[in-house]
Amino acid sequence: MIGRYNTIAVGSKDPDVSRRRFEFPVSANQLVEAFLSQGTLSAGLPDRSASWLERFFTDTMDWLHQPRLNEASEFVAGDDRLALNGTQQRIDSPYWPLVGRPQNRDTLIPRATFRSILECATNHQLSAIISAEGASKTSTALHVMLEDRDDYRVFHPGFLVVACRSYEQAHRKCTEFNQCKGPEKGFGGIVLRSFDEVSREIVPGFRSSPERAARNGFNSEIEAVYADPSNAHVEVINQYRHQIQNELGWRDDRDRGFDPTIRDSTVIFATHGLVQNWFHPGGTRYWLHPRFEEWLRARNDLDYQKEQLIRGQIQYETQLSWVLHDECSMADLLTIHRREAVEWVHKFIASVPDFKNLGMTARLEAFEACRKDGGALSFDEMLNIAEARCTERDLITIDPDVEPFGVNNSPNSPYVRIQGQQYYARIRDWWTRNRYRLTVTTTERKIRMALEFIRRQQLERIDAHPKYGPALREWRSQIDTVGFTARPDVPPTWRITDLPVASYLPRSQIRVQIYLDDRARAYRKDQPDRRWVRHIHQEILARDPDAIIISNKADDYGITPNKAKGLNDYIGRKIYYVMMFPSPDQYRGLLVENAVFGRYDSVKLHLLDEFDQIVGRTLGFRYRSGSEVIVIMPTRLWRQVGLTLLSESNYDAQMITERPW
Repeated sequence: MIGRYNTIAVGSKDPDVSRRRFEFPVSANQLVEAFLSQGTLSAGLPDRSASWLERFFTDTMDWLHQPRLNEASEFVAGDDRLALNGTQQRIDSPYWPLVGRPQNRDTLIPRATFRSILECATNHQLSAIISAEGASKTSTALHVMLEDRDDYRVFHPGFLVVACRSYEQAHRKCTEFNQCKGPEKGFGGIVLRSFDEVSREIVPGFRSSPERAARNGFNSEIEAVYADPSNAHVEVINQYRHQIQNELGWRDDRDRGFDPTIRDSTVIFATHGLVQNWFHPGGTRYWLHPRFEEWLRARNDLDYQKEQLIRGQIQYETQLSWVLHDECSMADLLTIHRREAVEWVHKFIASVPDFKNLGMTARLEAFEACRKDGGALSFDEMLNIAEARCTERDLITIDPDVEPFGVNNSPNSPYVRIQGQQYYARIRDWWTRNRYRLTVTTTERKIRMALEFIRRQQLERIDAHPKYGPALREWRSQIDTVGFTARPDVPPTWRITDLPVASYLPRSQIRVQIYLDDRARAYRKDQPDRRWVRHIHQEILARDPDAIIISNKADDYGITPNKAKGLNDYIGRKIYYVMMFPSPDQYRGLLVENAVFGRYDSVKLHLLDEFDQIVGRTLGFRYRSGSEVIVIMPTRLWRQVGLTLLSESNYDAQMITERPW
């Protein structure tokens, strides 16, 4: 029998019990409500599809409970499996290496098995892989991309890309790739930086701003730089640009043009923002191409035929084939704006004739004329809100009662006084506007929840579509009558694969200590003598000057949880993790997520995900001799999240009473 995530699965030789599955609501209140409304708990409880772990359990039960073979057993003709009485075939365990709790990390799940699972999971236009920290999901998915056994790149030529959270991470991953995996597979990795990033390095104080470019009469900073031949920085910027062009396959000899063999053996390491905005015309994608300046001149001269010809060449030679989007965050999926700002922008756009087709300079002039009514809203913020395309359906009202949190229930509490505030929140759609195959990896349960919601929306829209809906309904009717036929082409939807392989980690590798300390709290100006989290940092460093501290209030004493995500720098090290209450702004954002996705547990999932991510920097799959994690949190926070950490975390939380430093 196994029990996990409010589910109990039972395996037995008894046919009435065998492989039965029981799932319960997450709260006692829901359990009581279900009983009162139906008079029974035998039906009507929440249900969902079986997880990977449950499917493994079911297959293992079949394997364990198959009849024993005896001397009367015979081989099936033409097959290498055994049969009983010529009818019952022997069942092989499909996941035999996973039976038991292996103590050797390398045999927890064989790389070949994990890779074969990911080959299936990523064989889709949009796919998401959810698994534990350090389970090698990113490196294994990259293996699948490089081997490309289904010949995807033959029919969809383009660059392979690994999108990272930051340029620092992109450089580190590219270096690791070129030191090991790249040469083994015949690939080389390069870091691709945006025009803005290159300019920040070269031009002191550079900050990309559509408003500044528009004031100078241009649509973008790139155009402004290249419009001035005497600009002293152009030559230095072009040196980087020409170097990248050569690495990506454009030869110095322009007559030879683009060399696709270099493209086919190159992996680009970039950032999330760069690949998400790859579809935009005139940005970094165009700037990288050798014919960028020629394209720019043709567009400025209104030579539409030449501009269109060059644009087609640029798009073809810079297209991406497959993007591995490492560690997706909620900001990659959701955009949130204040109600007042959105409504002002909507009124402004409605007041400007043909706003959509205006250039940046004309937009800025119109904005300047109305700015006095726009409050503190900047031109750049206005453009971001306009691009979000929010509608009335995206307006949500903050309701702390959906997921109460904090310890101060007075009306003055920062967690309570946000009641009734309104925001526009809209799911982003950059994955539909780009044409590459996309594989997203994440460790976060909250991201899985969001993607499952987005997938349901996609399916509903396809079903209601006047073209795709009838075709799908006809296809389903054919399945019922004549069997399977070719499925009609429909827009891609997310394929989500959850691999809870952390369930099989030895307890010695997942043990984390929790110490309660009420000084794990923020500084308060009205109580300057109150001891706070900095005193904990100072005490730890006084005892251990080389201590690794990850804290929500890191200051100069460590790093924040967000910066620690994805790092492999702490393997085999001891980590102090100071876990605190979310800030009021964080809490507000999490309540917005609850409203958008129809949930009541985003705060809980946020804290659980952060806990697992930080602990997973050195425990679990990254465990080595010397690995240790001590989590410090206030008593009141433990009362609110302790049960969640004990029952749902990938790690074995244990309380300690003696101060561990």
